[in-house]
Amino acid sequence: MDTLEKQTEPAANSQAFTLYPIMRALDVASDLFPGKTLDWKAANPMQEIFLRFFSKHRDELNNVTGLDAIADFDFDKVNAWIRDKGFTIQLDPAMGPGNPFATASVYDQLVNWRNPGKVTTVHTEDNTSYPAFHLKNGVEVRTYRHYSHPIVQIATESGHSVFITVLDAPPDAGLAVFDAAIRLNAGMADIQSSYEYYKGAIIPMVNLNQENDISWMKGLFTDIEGDMPAIISQALMQTKLRMNENGARMQAAVALGVSRGISMDEPYVVNRSFLYWCTQPGVTLPVFAAYVTPEDWSNPGDMSKA
Repeated sequence: MDTLEKQTEPAANSQAFTLYPIMRALDVASDLFPGKTLDWKAANPMQEIFLRFFSKHRDELNNVTGLDAIADFDFDKVNAWIRDKGFTIQLDPAMGPGNPFATASVYDQLVNWRNPGKVTTVHTEDNTSYPAFHLKNGVEVRTYRHYSHPIVQIATESGHSVFITVLDAPPDAGLAVFDAAIRLNAGMADIQSSYEYYKGAIIPMVNLNQENDISWMKGLFTDIEGDMPAIISQALMQTKLRMNENGARMQAAVALGVSRGISMDEPYVVNRSFLYWCTQPGVTLPVFAAYVTPEDWSNPGDMSKA
């Protein structure tokens, strides 16, 4: 199974993530070039994993309710669209020469519990009080062989199912929260016991609003016209989750700025410290390697001399 998890430090705070707005933002970019479906290519390992998800789930985009998108050569128009949707992330229009474009997508889904709950309070292990809600109907609490904690499943009027469970340790920052959901969801066919052991569930209310780090998307590129590649140089994401006794609202916005000013007729400039290595036919390992910093950037003169 592909995993989106990145090896980072455990998250200190809440985090949220979804893939579909990122995929929709890439998909709608093709609308700017009639008759052409953009073929995006990876520039790092995370993008390779993402593109496998994109290829596998791209056909599902039209089935995702609450998903909208825009692509335009006018960055101000895209930024205004994002603001009108209730988000604060904004792309920098100063993209340099060429013909850059922007693409954005928003996911906004309100789900109402099939059976609303009652307002109550939940107390943490250190006896801190938080607003919560008590669901007595339209909720199941099950345990599974692959997981040590019960998983709450809440029925909604729209047919969505909401799942909630506790974790023994916070997930790593980045994409690990989404990876955890994928893994748990895939293993839920293995039911160990039924929900009759529990009488509903008491769940904290939520009011989450954050900007997410999707800098790993930078560098993803596609060829559009001749030798003029389009490269993602800005990647922004904002997520919101609100939940109470009546239901939950899930929101996410993704904005991508795409540069198109790079021509293969222009030289690539190495202006930072670089890794050098040399290989030889018939030899497996590099025969020489060096990491070179600016302090050693100088003209060596006649290299035939020892």
